Amino acid sequence: MKFIKVVENMLKKISKTTILVLTLIVLQACSGDATDRIKIKSLDIEAPEIVKTGDALTLQIANNLDIDSLQIEGSQPASVSDDKRNFTYSFSSAGVKKIQLKAFADGEEWQKTISLKVIPPRAPEKLDYEIVKTLDHARDSYTQGLEFYNGKLYESKGQYGTSSIRKLDFPSMQVVKDVALGSDFFGEGLTILNDTVYQITWREKLCFLYDTDLRGKGTMPLPVPEGWGISNDGSFLFISDGSNRLYRFDKKMKYLDNREIYAGTSPLSRLNELERVKDRFYANVYQSDQVFRIDYETGTADAMLDLSELRTQLSNPQAEVLNGIAYLPERELFLVTGKYWDKAFLIRVIGN
Repeated sequence: MKFIKVVENMLKKISKTTILVLTLIVLQACSGDATDRIKIKSLDIEAPEIVKTGDALTLQIANNLDIDSLQIEGSQPASVSDDKRNFTYSFSSAGVKKIQLKAFADGEEWQKTISLKVIPPRAPEKLDYEIVKTLDHARDSYTQGLEFYNGKLYESKGQYGTSSIRKLDFPSMQVVKDVALGSDFFGEGLTILNDTVYQITWREKLCFLYDTDLRGKGTMPLPVPEGWGISNDGSFLFISDGSNRLYRFDKKMKYLDNREIYAGTSPLSRLNELERVKDRFYANVYQSDQVFRIDYETGTADAMLDLSELRTQLSNPQAEVLNGIAYLPERELFLVTGKYWDKAFLIRVIGN
């Protein structure tokens, strides 16, 4: 009897928390046993590392399995065979595509993750150009964005403490209006959509809005890691962040999609200032004198313009890199300049 009472007293002293812990330990042990019984096996799939946009690709599960079900996450195939062992792809845009496969057969789970590098079918063609006119440009302007609108030229300046947005007369290049940003903002690219001027900032995750006379219309959040360049196609906004990606947003900065951009076999990184011309974007690559023509839908840089010769005509010893592309549609000319450049150049692109 004494032994029974001792046991009863011990049980009373065990807290509810202790019982809960013991229960969890038992459940985990049981769960572990169940996991051990269901081994996840590897699917055997041969896949190329690189494929070109538009090319048809068939992947096959080589394991001799009678597959009950197949789950495919990531890039989705154009078709899957009835036995779920063959699936075809044809990628319309460049970039790294991930395919995660999970098959169930005979009570067992089989998995495989594949990464494919999709590249354009050819390298960018080289475009040529001619200088139509050389204009003066304010050498104090750390040019970040440039755009024509209704016969006027708009320019965004960068650097903390000197960032602003300007409206200039063209072709005199005289400043009509200059609106300074606060010293804690670094101005970047600009674009104009439906009479609203969008000026993005570098790391402040903010976009300033103006009317075409540069009267403030408020701000909106900038949903990218860093703001570099911005343009539009008449309906949507497109933003670069210094990577090899371009992002598409609606006019309220709601995210829609993005594209990786490739030039030949390599990602085209440090995309900066953007300018929409017809159905393509022109983007300069930061710290280079190269401008690439980009098809957003396919993620392809299909042409390249080397403007390094323009630097030989500058006189400002503080002149930095090329930055600033504006298109004059009525004359089919580009205006290009750079950070602290004392000149701007009207050029005609040959083969554009």
